[in-house]
Amino acid sequence: MIRSTIATIIAAFIFFASVTTVYAHVKVEPAEATAGKSQIFTITVPTEKEIPTTSIALTIPEGVSNVTPYAKAGWDIQITDTQIIWTGGQILRDLKDEFRFSAKVDSKAEKLIWKAYQSYADASVVSWDQEPGTVKIGDEESTPYSQTVITPVNASQPLETTNAILALTLILSITALVFSAAAVYKAYQIKHIE
Repeated sequence: MIRSTIATIIAAFIFFASVTTVYAHVKVEPAEATAGKSQIFTITVPTEKEIPTTSIALTIPEGVSNVTPYAKAGWDIQITDTQIIWTGGQILRDLKDEFRFSAKVDSKAEKLIWKAYQSYADASVVSWDQEPGTVKIGDEESTPYSQTVITPVNASQPLETTNAILALTLILSITALVFSAAAVYKAYQIKHIE
């Protein structure tokens, strides 16, 4: 009984460890953004090889403008019309790092496709530019790109309406509290006058 329990635990550990490795891809977040608004994006880069990652190049998709990367200690940043490139640092084996940037999403954008190119210390490059769900043949792993779905500006109006309702509710609550305090004070005065 104990041996089968230990074997099950070991098998589960191996399974979940391998699943984590398979799904550790370069990823840009958030998965959703609002059209016509500035947004902070984060690209997460894991090192899946035995050697460190030494650079990452992110292609700036159509529908994105005013791209401004955040400073990243230990990394040099180069920005062109089509890419942000981080070089000079290292992400060691089995670790990941995050790189942030702000950008404005075009008001007509529907989906952003983020293609990334991860370089390793041996000059090999993993191209994260395949359509999600694409299966590679042989020993190669699928290397899907990240995508951000864009919500139209009109779709965000219910949130603004909700905020207005919350503000009105707060004002009414404060008003009720003031009137309640005044009534208690008045009752206190009447009781002490009699």
